[in-house]
Amino acid sequence: MFTNAPPGGRSLTGGEEDCVAVSAVAHRWRVLSLLVAARRSLACRARLHVICYGWVGVVGPSKEGRHGGAADRLRAVAVGLAERVDPSPQVGNGSVSEVTLRSARVERADGERFAQYLDQAADNTFRALLGPQSTRIVAEAFLAPGHDLSYEYVTFAETAGEVVGMLSGYSADEHATSSDEPLVAAAGFRTYRMAVLHRLGARIFDFMDRLPDGDWYVQAVAVDESGRGKGVGSALLQNAEHTARTAGCERITLDVAVNNDGARRLYERLGYEVESSSKPIPLVPSAAVHRMVKPL
Repeated sequence: MFTNAPPGGRSLTGGEEDCVAVSAVAHRWRVLSLLVAARRSLACRARLHVICYGWVGVVGPSKEGRHGGAADRLRAVAVGLAERVDPSPQVGNGSVSEVTLRSARVERADGERFAQYLDQAADNTFRALLGPQSTRIVAEAFLAPGHDLSYEYVTFAETAGEVVGMLSGYSADEHATSSDEPLVAAAGFRTYRMAVLHRLGARIFDFMDRLPDGDWYVQAVAVDESGRGKGVGSALLQNAEHTARTAGCERITLDVAVNNDGARRLYERLGYEVESSSKPIPLVPSAAVHRMVKPL
C-alpha cells in the first residue's frame, strides 16, 4: 500500500487497476442510444463504457519551460519516476516516466481530440446520433466559450508528448450560465432528433443537470488504452480536485450508472459516497445513475 497519499486523497494498492465509468456525458448519450433501441425492443440493456487507471504517487506542479505559460501551475503537472513511492515497477505496457496535464487549447486539433474522447466514452453514440460529422460538430462547439462542452473546462493528459487522456468538468456556477447555442448551431437539423430523445429521457437528464451551489462536477473522463494503468486517470482526477478547491467549491461530484457496482465501490474507496439516485426511465430500467459526492 502506498503511504504518501495527497491531502484529501487515497492511494491505491501498488498493482491495483480498477475499471470505472465516470462520464456523465457518456451516460447521457448512452441513455439516448438506449431510448432509440427501446423503440425496437423492450429488452434493451445499457452497455457501460469503462476506463482503467492506477495510482502514480505524488503529483506536483511542473516548473519546466517546455510546458509553456502554464508551467509552475498545477494545470501543467509533471509526475516523474523519482516522485513515485516505488519507482521500479513496470506498469501496463511500460514504466511511467512522466504524466503532464495541460489545459485545452482553442484550436481545431484539441476540439477533435475532445470529440473523439467523448465518443469513446459514450460507446460511439455521438457518431450514431450525429452521423459521420459528429467529430466536426462537437469540435466546432468546443471552440466556443460559455457552455458545458467548451475548451474552458477540458484538461488533457500527455505522456511522452502524446495526448493519452482527457477530463472535463465545471463548477455549479459555470454550469448555471451554460448555453446550448454552440452545439445547436454546429449540429444544425440534427438537433431536432436529439431534442425528441432528450424529452423522452427528461427524468434522468433533469437529475444529472441539477448541481447544488458549491459543487464541482466531473462531466467526463477518458483514457487511451496506451495510458491505462499508468496513473493518467489518477492525475486527471487529482487535478480536478485541486481545480475545484481553487474555485472555492466544497464538494466534487460525479454520476455512476446504478448497475456499475465496481465503479461505485472504487469511488467509495476514494472517498466518494452515494448521495442520491435518479429514477429509471420507463422501459429502460438500467438507465439510471447514482450521484456520488466527495467533500473537499
